[in-house]
Parts: sequence; structure tokens; C-alpha cells
Amino acid sequence: MSLWDHVGELRKRLLRSLVAMIVTTAVCAAFGEDLIAILAQPIGGVDKLVSIEVTENIGVFMRVSLLGGFILAFPIILWQLLGFVIPG
Repeated sequence: MSLWDHVGELRKRLLRSLVAMIVTTAVCAAFGEDLIAILAQPIGGVDKLVSIEVTENIGVFMRVSLLGGFILAFPIILWQLLGFVIPG
């Protein structure tokens, strides 16, 4: 393959990984409150959580959603990475 064919293949695989990440992050955002409740169980539930800054609740929600989306999308991302690297 020429250099531009490799760049096109990389672009295609990166876009697939990005779409998988967006979809799984959106799914995790839909269940974000439940995920935070599950993560807060060891300390006694959501009532025991304390937010120091004004935007901390939103930040925690976004971080939990993004990390959950990455965890769910990781097999697809890994598959796309291996699909690009292995033929070489």
C-alpha cells in the first residue's frame, strides 16, 4: 500500500473507534446517576458525597460517563488498533 492508503486506513479505523467511544459514552451518560450510586456504595451512598466546588457534581458526572464509555468501547478500540497494526 502507498503512504496515502495507509493514512486512509488509519483515518477509517480512528473514526470507527471515535464513533464507538461517542456511542458508549452517551449510553453511560444515560445511566450516569446509577453508575455514581454504584461507585458511592462503599462509603454509604450518594448522601455521603460532598462537593467542594460549584461545578464538581457536573465534573464527576462527566468523568464517570467518559470513563464508563471508554471501558465499554475499549474492546472495539483495541480491535481497530490491532486491525491496523497486525497486517504490517
